[in-house]
Amino acid sequence: MSVRETIQRKPKLMGLIAVLVIMLAGVVIARQMNAPKVGLPPAQIWYTEDDGLTWFADRADLITPFDHQGKQAVRAVLFTCDGGNTSFLGYLQRYTPGAQERSDKAKAEGKPFHELARQIKPARTAESQWTSSDSPMGMKIQRVTCPGGGVDHIEAWFPGR
Repeated sequence: MSVRETIQRKPKLMGLIAVLVIMLAGVVIARQMNAPKVGLPPAQIWYTEDDGLTWFADRADLITPFDHQGKQAVRAVLFTCDGGNTSFLGYLQRYTPGAQERSDKAKAEGKPFHELARQIKPARTAESQWTSSDSPMGMKIQRVTCPGGGVDHIEAWFPGR
């Protein structure tokens, strides 16, 4: 029996199958629309040249520390707990020494630069406080909470958002 004959002999069954296929497509579309949005990486991020007292936006692909108006700039990792009405500095971040040379070498060879070795520290602390982001102290520094406590609404804050 061909498909055409089956459709002609059992129109109710075929109608039911068509409705189920349409419903399944609707469920798939709804789930995709409600899935968490994975956005593009930000074009700019925050940096500071004064240990977190102030910050400025610049290209996200800069290797820190870098020279900015005669001072060394590092990444300032900002957060918000109220959807962006206010923001606060969580910690400072920089690459380990030699990262710029490794980045330049990778670019010269036409390879992507994926440096995972980073150092972090709380803002306005001594230079000796830089620690590996993978160390127990580094992990503790990265556990940022909202100013009033808690983490329910905390999110990273980027320029232009």
